[in-house]
Amino acid sequence: MVGAAAFLVLAVTACGSDSGSSSSGSGSDSDDLCAFAQEMERTFNDESFGNADQATFEQIEDIMTNVQERAPDEIKADVATVASTFKDVQEIFAENDYDLTKVAAAAASDADLTARLQAVNGPEFSAASDRVNTYLEETCGIQGTS
Repeated sequence: MVGAAAFLVLAVTACGSDSGSSSSGSGSDSDDLCAFAQEMERTFNDESFGNADQATFEQIEDIMTNVQERAPDEIKADVATVASTFKDVQEIFAENDYDLTKVAAAAASDADLTARLQAVNGPEFSAASDRVNTYLEETCGIQGTS
């Protein structure tokens, strides 16, 4: 279950965009999306999320907001699915002081919380994440994390 939360964080960052990123010239949203996805690929890794804190989640939330704004129609619904699932996981972590140990302990005694976390392994999230990753691979040359 803890691994599922970490996977979600990694999957979300694989499709990132940033309001602070800018492109010179007349780049398209796709170009902006690809540029930031490449930066995210260089910056974030498994180790980055071993101790994800509030700042990490806030950064990812900003990324998701911008990615939703820039997502092309072909992946817009998929990005919304990934963002919604991330938002739910973010709320769970916030309720537990962004402490993975507390999240795991809470989930061990709360079946509803466990089900919310397991949405990351669900078919809807997995399919949406796969389609976003495929788009990034084909359009941007970014290798997905799933």
